[in-house]
This record gives sequence, C-alpha cells and structure tokens, in this order.
Amino acid sequence: MKKEQTLTASIYKDNDDITNIVFLPETTVRYSDMVDNFSSIKEKYSTQKYLLLIHVNALNLKFEKEAERFFESKMTKRANTAVAILISENTTDELKTFFNALEDSKVPTNIFYINEDAINWLKSFKK
Repeated sequence: MKKEQTLTASIYKDNDDITNIVFLPETTVRYSDMVDNFSSIKEKYSTQKYLLLIHVNALNLKFEKEAERFFESKMTKRANTAVAILISENTTDELKTFFNALEDSKVPTNIFYINEDAINWLKSFKK
C-alpha cells in the first residue's frame, strides 16, 4: 500500500479498498491543505465514488474555519459512497462537534472510536 504524504496528512488506499486520510498530530489544517488532500485522493486513488475513513484522532489537531467549510462542501458533492470518522480521547470537543454535524450530510457518515468498527461499517457499503 503506497502512501501519499501531504503537509497535513498521510493518504492511502488500504487492502479493503478504503481511502484513508490520516491527519498528522500537532497540525492546523487550512483551506489550501484540504484542497491538497482531496486533490491527492482524486489524482492518485479515486476518480469515482469511494469509501473514506478520516482519522482525526491525532494529538492537537485543529481545523481552520475555512477548512471546515471546504470539508463540508466536499461531503455534499457525492464524491464519497460513505464516510467513517475515527476519533479518540485526543480529539478536541470542537472537532467532535464539527464531525457530529457532518452525520446529517447527504452522504452516509458515522463516527467511531474503534478502527475495526469503522472499517466494518464502511465495508457494508461495498457493491
């Protein structure tokens, strides 16, 4: 499995054909970073709909408001079949609130504390 490294995340497609974005610790994600991350996915891993696992369980991870807005817009553009968001006790309350709000998006979205649960849920959307 080949990983693509951006300024804020490692991106790869795993053996279950799930695209993963693993945000780096001690990072503040900006709008331009989100553009870079999603461009990497489109160019390297998936030009069609895909299953997405977002790891936001990194220590001291922050998103600028514009980055959140970009992320929200991407969720509604049907680029993803389903989105699982992996959080932990390291995830700030602010990020938990933001990602909880995404559960109301048009794309099936769910939040998990356990990686295996997230993967199993995403695999249920495979055709």
